[in-house]
Amino acid sequence: MITYALTFLILVSFLFYLYRKGKKMNEFSRYLLPLLFLIKLGVGCFFLYVYTYVYGGGLLTHDAGEFLRESKLLHDVYLQSPKDYFIFLFGLEPDTSFILKYLSKTYHWSAHGKPFFNDSQNVIRFNSLVYFISKGWDFTHVLVGSIFSFSALLITYNWAKLKSSLSKKTILLVLFTLPSLLFWSSSFLKEPFMILGIALFCYGIFNEYSSTLKRITYVIGGSVLALLFKPYVFILLLIALLFYALDYLLKQYSITMKLSLFVILVSLVFSLPKVHNSVLNKITRQQTNFINVGAGGLHIARHDSILFFTTRDVEGLRLENNKAYIDKDLECFYVTDNIRYTSIPYQAQQSPQPYMILYQSEGSASHFELTRLNYSMVRLFKSAPEALLNSFLRPFWSDEGSWLMTLAKLENIFLVILTVFFLYKGRFKNNTNLPIIITFAIFIFAIMLIIGYTTPVTGAIVRYKIPALLALGIMIILSFNTKKQT
Repeated sequence: MITYALTFLILVSFLFYLYRKGKKMNEFSRYLLPLLFLIKLGVGCFFLYVYTYVYGGGLLTHDAGEFLRESKLLHDVYLQSPKDYFIFLFGLEPDTSFILKYLSKTYHWSAHGKPFFNDSQNVIRFNSLVYFISKGWDFTHVLVGSIFSFSALLITYNWAKLKSSLSKKTILLVLFTLPSLLFWSSSFLKEPFMILGIALFCYGIFNEYSSTLKRITYVIGGSVLALLFKPYVFILLLIALLFYALDYLLKQYSITMKLSLFVILVSLVFSLPKVHNSVLNKITRQQTNFINVGAGGLHIARHDSILFFTTRDVEGLRLENNKAYIDKDLECFYVTDNIRYTSIPYQAQQSPQPYMILYQSEGSASHFELTRLNYSMVRLFKSAPEALLNSFLRPFWSDEGSWLMTLAKLENIFLVILTVFFLYKGRFKNNTNLPIIITFAIFIFAIMLIIGYTTPVTGAIVRYKIPALLALGIMIILSFNTKKQT
């Protein structure tokens, strides 16, 4: 009962805050902001419905279910030892045995030594705090996530409106109605917190009308949030901001010259052996991990040998707890290089000695084949068109899937139309926002390229590209500008 009362109090308080804010702004009806938030909250309930009844058969499942389950396990540490709970909360675990004492049943806290900027663990940390109020009621977590992401929308609106000639209501609705952005940011996963971090950071960088102290505060706060909940997105945004810095420093040169210089500088940095080896290794490993998750199957290991079965249901392969036993000779694949992830057909011999189960999954229904990079720079460049095609246009209309996949296909058509409209109708000549527009275009290109390289699951692509959707919305708003530089 206390949970319901506290949740209702948070909801009413935020709605009242939005009502007062709308009244103070006097830019549209004072009821618009509360109404939009209630719609967003309804989308959050739809998120729960999808992951409970469409995917879970009545039980919250996939990432949503796993994160809440592990959040409860972390929250329960407080009941045993408040001191140890705060050790986990701030990432100060001394060793693996300490983790296993409390969180042996978790997947995201399985080992010691993970960096504090581990987005999955930070989602669990945050939701474990919300658990003090929710006591496991999913709606409370959705409410808090929606408050964070709606605040991000308002922060973005507050600086974008100063640089656009569109009506205030139109700007607000453009940011609010991007479908996947609306859906995923109404959850309690990484997206609401990551979006807020980006919004704060961009406000601090691009809103020259605000005080210096406020801008610095927003940049620092946004940087921390973005690093905590999606580090690679923030790094790509920083790379894109190099162009904005060049534009600021080299005002007398043309946009073409500054863009060329940006490409040269990025190429020179990437050509350094340590840099491109590190980037290529990271992208290859991420791709390998995601292919394994998407395709499903079973990985087992003994000593330094890793075997891969395309399915866990193999006659002669016996699984008990976290161990696998091969009771007769079996066809499988032998992983010859776990970094490049190369494998060869192999016949595993019957053995009484167990293997450790490294990973097992049924795979994703929307999995598709992806060109493996295998630590090859040549493949990285050759597969770039494929990566961009997949990230921008999947799901293709020919891809099979449920009615949810159909919604994603319709959204893609909508986004293509929106992009064409932006290119055709947007004002670019003599637009003082052009450097910001190009900065976000670079950011979109970079993030979509990384997604295309590493993600062989259509449903995941739809989710991962929401920072690009926010950037697209901002670009559209800024392209309609007839204001002069002051």
